Amino acid sequence: MIHAMFSVTLSGLLRRPLRLAGCWLLAYALAPSLALGQFSQYVTPGTLDETPQRIGPLLKEAMAASPWRAGRLHLSPAFELRELAYDSNVGNRQSEPKVSDVTATVAVGLRSYLPFGSDLVFAMHALPEYVAWNRLDERNDVNGRYGLGVFGPLGPLDLHASVTRVDDDRFLSRELEDRIDSREIGADLALDFHFPKGFELFTLSSLREIDYVRSEENTSLTRLNREDTSIRLGLRRQLTGGVVLSLGVEDREADFDNPGALATSSGTSPFGELRYQGKRLTLSTELVAQTLDFDNAPDFEYDTLLGRFSSVWSPLPFLEFQLYGNRNLVYALDSQWTFFEDQNLGFGLVSSLGSRAVARLFVESGDNDYTSLGNNPLLRSDDFDVLGGDLLLKLGRVTVELAISETEFDSNIESFDRTVNNITINLVFGERFKSPWG
Repeated sequence: MIHAMFSVTLSGLLRRPLRLAGCWLLAYALAPSLALGQFSQYVTPGTLDETPQRIGPLLKEAMAASPWRAGRLHLSPAFELRELAYDSNVGNRQSEPKVSDVTATVAVGLRSYLPFGSDLVFAMHALPEYVAWNRLDERNDVNGRYGLGVFGPLGPLDLHASVTRVDDDRFLSRELEDRIDSREIGADLALDFHFPKGFELFTLSSLREIDYVRSEENTSLTRLNREDTSIRLGLRRQLTGGVVLSLGVEDREADFDNPGALATSSGTSPFGELRYQGKRLTLSTELVAQTLDFDNAPDFEYDTLLGRFSSVWSPLPFLEFQLYGNRNLVYALDSQWTFFEDQNLGFGLVSSLGSRAVARLFVESGDNDYTSLGNNPLLRSDDFDVLGGDLLLKLGRVTVELAISETEFDSNIESFDRTVNNITINLVFGERFKSPWG
């Protein structure tokens, strides 16, 4: 499957050359701060485990970049061509004939920020969008991103409270790398209590209601509709030398709409995080001793170490080496299996090419091991290798982002052997800031 994507947005980029290499990961750097307790269905090839950023300080930069003011209210209009793409194999079909088409996504909306109190910010966004296909007009749809939240410090307490809704056509998982219409409604409450000597007590509650739209091409999508709930409680310590250590416990539950779903589960597990920020070396890791009990499979107990890590070393101002990995549980679409473990190990090399360009090459290798909690005795394991690269080029007020990757799957079941090619081109206009909100 080959995707050539062209998108135009009214947003800016970070300025420091090597930091530009992480701008396409910004969404992933923000999302983990409120989704660490959730299983990710899909991880884009080349994605690092970056340190979660607090939205509160970033909103101050977003307010400064807002072109409109109404008293204390900051307004930032948006008109975005999010994607203009050619897909040579819609639906990731394994058999002939292949289906190809062109799709475009256009969004018009508004982001707003209202500071109140000392440092609190009330933020809202409404960004409806329309997805259009040239030939496959049954895939045309109205999507959008909406949300409101309160962020900032309250004395020794940091507050993050938000409600969001995202209607999107996103890639499902490595099992099916096709755009799937989905709706995700989320509510998050995060509280950080600061104590003397670098101690923080933190808690995070997260609720996600996830619905996938069943189509004529794939009638089994609704089997993944569910509610994901997670609660985390932990203690964080800011140590000397740029080291941050966190220990805690999380309780999670996945409640599927289908009462007979084998994946409906819950469990309480300990977790730990270790992060280090030095002048030339950055380390980040999170480990969860995940235990799950499955409601409709009482004789099976899941007990596995999950997590992710990344290491970034910059021996020279223009050179950066990246080592990263991930092990995650993903719910399976094929009813023959219940879930699979998606694990990978990757290496990246980043170099700034003068002051206007940054290039990155990466390789990954991993496997997807499938588990069935039903009566299916068929074992499935898909090994995969990824080769990819990214290029950022600054041309005045326009930044060009180019990303290319090829993923080759080698399964023990021959019919699941496949190759997925992605080509992405983004055109970004603007000088200042990429909003963290919406």
